[in-house]
Amino acid sequence: MGKSKNRYIKKAHQHEVLNGANPLAKGDFKKTAIETGRDVLIGAIGGGLAGAVVGRSSSLSELR
Repeated sequence: MGKSKNRYIKKAHQHEVLNGANPLAKGDFKKTAIETGRDVLIGAIGGGLAGAVVGRSSSLSELR
């Protein structure tokens, strides 16, 4: 059988990961909404830039 983690270790790790994000925003809807909006905005801008770079490089390879 494969080696599996103890359920208590898994639970402790999950708790650590969830509480490590931003403990100040926990329970405060406004701070949570601001943080989520910021993350979505950063992701959209980053994704757009990455898409532009990939699109630009693929269009440059077609010109050769």
